[in-house]
Amino acid sequence: MNYKKQIRCYYCNKVGHKKLACDINVNNAQALHNTNLIKSYVCLDSRVRPLVMIIKHWAQRRDLNDAACGTLSSYTWTCMTLNFLQMHYPPILPVLKINEKENENELLEVKYKNNESIGGLLFAFFKWFAYDFDYENYVISLRLGMCLNKWEKNWMHWKLCIEEPFNPERNLGNGVNNDRFKKIIQEFCRAVEYLHNANLELCCEIYDEYEYDEFEYVAGIPLITLKALRKANLDSKKNEFE
Repeated sequence: MNYKKQIRCYYCNKVGHKKLACDINVNNAQALHNTNLIKSYVCLDSRVRPLVMIIKHWAQRRDLNDAACGTLSSYTWTCMTLNFLQMHYPPILPVLKINEKENENELLEVKYKNNESIGGLLFAFFKWFAYDFDYENYVISLRLGMCLNKWEKNWMHWKLCIEEPFNPERNLGNGVNNDRFKKIIQEFCRAVEYLHNANLELCCEIYDEYEYDEFEYVAGIPLITLKALRKANLDSKKNEFE
């Protein structure tokens, strides 16, 4: 029996209690393979770890990192980042052979000509998935370091397709419905806008469910929405107690 559950762990330090989210896997060897694969890629270039951590932080702050709620898991965001680094030009990461043992020392000696900064790669990541990637026809594949054809895999019914490296028949984005897909693309575009102005703080600002719903336009005239009115009412009540 394979069992996976996300739990909340607590640990103590001099300041006090802190929350730590983690996964517990029982009798699930694939999770170990996933961890080892990511570790191998992280060892290849010093920019990989911080880039992955920033993107995962952004996803958590923007409410995009919960597969159970129709977005994407932390592992899926990592796969997307690594695939981007494989496909970016010049490439930063190679394609590791998943089913064969690799000589890590030889891999670490491979040199790439890409000297982009982490900031440049972060902007390029969001731009790629906001405007350049063809979601209608392609599948993200870390296993092969390329985009696969949706039609060949018979995955046309899914909006967002990310292949599981150790189980190519599984789509890591299979829980993303139309509304969540639109939200993810909207967030990619938002990130591009803020990073274009070199504002990482606002890019990673905590998600507010009302921020996109202040106005609706009818015949070119902005009309305030019920959601915006509700937000204003909540803010007003909050100010009364302060």
